[in-house]
Amino acid sequence: AMMLSRGSGGLLVLRLACALVLLCRLQATRQNGEVSVEGTAWSLAATSASSVRKYSDPGTLPVAVLACASEDELEATVASLSRAWDFRASQLFLFQDCAGEFQGVDATIERLCQDGTLLRDHWFRHRYEGNSSDPVHVKIASHYQFVLSTLFRRAIPDAPHVVLLEDDLRVSEDLLHYFAAVAPLVHEDDSLLAASAWNDHGFTGLVDDDSQVLRTDHFPGLGWLCTRELYIGELEDKWPDFVWDVWLRLEEQTRGRQILIPEVPRTHHLGSDGSSMHLVSFSKWFPSMSAFQPTDATAVSSPIRDGFRGIVAEDIREGLRLAAYRERLRAELLSGMPVDDFWAVHRGVETVYTMVFRSDAWSALARYLGLWPRIPLPNLPIRSSFE
Repeated sequence: AMMLSRGSGGLLVLRLACALVLLCRLQATRQNGEVSVEGTAWSLAATSASSVRKYSDPGTLPVAVLACASEDELEATVASLSRAWDFRASQLFLFQDCAGEFQGVDATIERLCQDGTLLRDHWFRHRYEGNSSDPVHVKIASHYQFVLSTLFRRAIPDAPHVVLLEDDLRVSEDLLHYFAAVAPLVHEDDSLLAASAWNDHGFTGLVDDDSQVLRTDHFPGLGWLCTRELYIGELEDKWPDFVWDVWLRLEEQTRGRQILIPEVPRTHHLGSDGSSMHLVSFSKWFPSMSAFQPTDATAVSSPIRDGFRGIVAEDIREGLRLAAYRERLRAELLSGMPVDDFWAVHRGVETVYTMVFRSDAWSALARYLGLWPRIPLPNLPIRSSFE
């Protein structure tokens, strides 16, 4: 079902769900036993309250930036992150792929170390060990595995989670506060897989509540929080040698768990040319995404000290627990004005509309609404949908 409502300022606010009757999925159960990791006993239960609290402050949350060939993109991404509220150099880890191949990237990272933005021992270099003719997505998957294994096994072995950013992203000034607010819930709630800073349907004119956090079955990436428990306990040993983010969206990995996303995206994607992006697709979708403008370095706003967007973090987490979230979504669906097709929606009216549609009709509906089409692969959820 799709819910459409008029928000403040006449903006169209969109919520997605796959069915009017929300069916509970079988939830993955976390094991608290001992897991052997490279000859040591590592306990999943050890990712507990004290370590989660330690690394869930905006100024201690570990952030990894992944770089490769573009010194300009890297410099702009790090500059954007360094302007985020409460950012500290000690929380930044930089992973350079294609090490030694791009002198401009080396020089840029060296400058970041010299000016104190990056600690030198937080700079990690990686070179793909396979054939140079291998597809780019194979090399990217290898780099991601190197990043996550290095972070959780060597760089910050006591950290329960890390935020991953690629070097074609710009971030909002409250990015660290957002992830700090939702990180504890990802650990506490077995129905959650991860958290992302991106909303695939966060288009200008369709979203307007920058304090709203949602659940989705579709993993969006583009700035996301991965837990130690997820990577070491589940993903590391079976990490793919193909498109890693598509692989992570499959049911074999998600096992019915959702991802937290903000209604208004906290990252902005500027990579118009990449392994899964070209200029035509980029120009069609990304320029119209809603995003906070990068903060002027000379006029940084005051941080919100009492939680994400002024909301106490615990209040956010309580409203996002699965039972409470399903009940809220169910109430919104049932309170909406039923419509058979989109033509019945009256623009400019503060009304919630509820429309039921078959999932195989999504492509036509998405074209009409100007939303992302379905990924042309079987068994993948609709972007930003929640079942």
